[in-house]
Amino acid sequence: GVEDYQKTDVVNSIVYEASTRVKDPVHGCAGVVHQLQKKISELEAQLAATQVEVVSMRSERDELASLVIAGSHVLHPPQEDDNDQLLEPLWE
Repeated sequence: GVEDYQKTDVVNSIVYEASTRVKDPVHGCAGVVHQLQKKISELEAQLAATQVEVVSMRSERDELASLVIAGSHVLHPPQEDDNDQLLEPLWE
């Protein structure tokens, strides 16, 4: 038998299955499950594509950052005086 605490869930399941069978006499709940599984697969594929795009964008960002850093060294090469100033205390 069914435990007392499960009876409400059992009744709700029977009502849901019956109403689903009325809407789709051929497939019933199995049709709903199939549609949901299909939607999950579509969303998983979309997520995977988005993750690939994120990795690609991060790679592009890192490349651009490297180019900007390299370009700034070409335009403004570090000078010895600049390095010496870095070693001096700020409070003097």
